[in-house]
Amino acid sequence: MRKTPTCHPCAEKQSLRVLEVALSHPDCPTYTKEELTEIRENLVLEVRAHLKTKPPETSPAELSFDAIKAVYELTGLDDPYSILKQRSNEEAMEHLPRMREWIAASDHPIDTAARMAVAGNIIDLGIRKDYDIEESVARILEEGFAIDFLDEFVRDMRERESRGEHPKVFYICDNAGEIAFDRLFLETLIEQFPGTSFIAAINGGPILNDATMEDADFVGLPKIVRVIDNGYGLLGTVLSEVSPEFKKAFDEADWVISKGQANYETLDGVSDKVVFLLKAKCEPIAEHVGVTIFQGVFKRNDNRLIASPLGESQ
Repeated sequence: MRKTPTCHPCAEKQSLRVLEVALSHPDCPTYTKEELTEIRENLVLEVRAHLKTKPPETSPAELSFDAIKAVYELTGLDDPYSILKQRSNEEAMEHLPRMREWIAASDHPIDTAARMAVAGNIIDLGIRKDYDIEESVARILEEGFAIDFLDEFVRDMRERESRGEHPKVFYICDNAGEIAFDRLFLETLIEQFPGTSFIAAINGGPILNDATMEDADFVGLPKIVRVIDNGYGLLGTVLSEVSPEFKKAFDEADWVISKGQANYETLDGVSDKVVFLLKAKCEPIAEHVGVTIFQGVFKRNDNRLIASPLGESQ
């Protein structure tokens, strides 16, 4: 996905939100009121200058990366979201027992678990300061997916296993907190497809509230599936920058489940085997995906130039 004109002011505002998060961190230096005013002004000027250098084909995720890192360098913090990420993990884990019961009681457990996974995508402190997990779960359980490829995905997986194949699914996680909901979805997929191998991926370094190995360990993800990192600390999944291990897992997968907006922005158009699981949390993304804001999707990549895993063009 290419950046839009509205992405520039959004990246600028995001850098200021990141600064406010950093300033609230106990390890952040203390500044006077006058120093803070100067810091904010200089940050905006630096971000604006940076944005002017980016070509039109830059994705929104790549557009905002340097703006975010400027705050990290300014404050000397490697992970200003560390405390907020931990709180998100703890809060999400509190919901898991009840949600696990809902999935077990469901007539369509895969669908229910997928909806819960996308409900967790609302936990995005890089975009919003507040979120309501209960409201998000209730809404997606009632509404379902605005774009829904799940039945086709499940059918293909069942057919592969019935033929004695051993499919491979690569699941790219997004944020801390919601990674607990990813665990629920992966638990369900593993139970439903015992002949399939699964690998989950997280970020290799701290950026906003993206999930890292520390978050994966906290929610117990490595207990149920092999977990690798992408080899870097950027936003989204830029395949030219990932580690050889990540690229190998991506290339060998029959299906790639890509979670969240930043992964959508950077993997859009890459391969037909990519399925996007996300909530559209800003207007440009919603328009590009083809939904209204805050709707959830389980959407297959629309790249028509690459052969389909189902043997057809989509």
